[in-house]
Amino acid sequence: MEPPAFDEISRRIVDAFPKTIKIIFFGSRASPTYSPESDFDLLVVTPTDLPPATRSTQLRLALKGLEASFDIIVVTPKEFEQLRNWQSGVVGMALREGRVLHEAA
Repeated sequence: MEPPAFDEISRRIVDAFPKTIKIIFFGSRASPTYSPESDFDLLVVTPTDLPPATRSTQLRLALKGLEASFDIIVVTPKEFEQLRNWQSGVVGMALREGRVLHEAA
């Protein structure tokens, strides 16, 4: 089965969190040597008051029905700024190695 289109993934995320600032696709699936079994790692930056676990759960529900497995990390803009320079952290890795799928104007 073909992986879901990035525009569909982005549309569903922005529908669930309309104020989304940035969506970055990163991780093993973003590598040229990915395995078809690899999941889609997504970093989503959006303003929210929801606890971290609830944020990801809402996006998993939004992506339900797509033929893929997702690992979703959702951070607020403040958290993003605090974590972006941690080279060993997931936010730093996403910024270094990832591909931006959506960026608010």
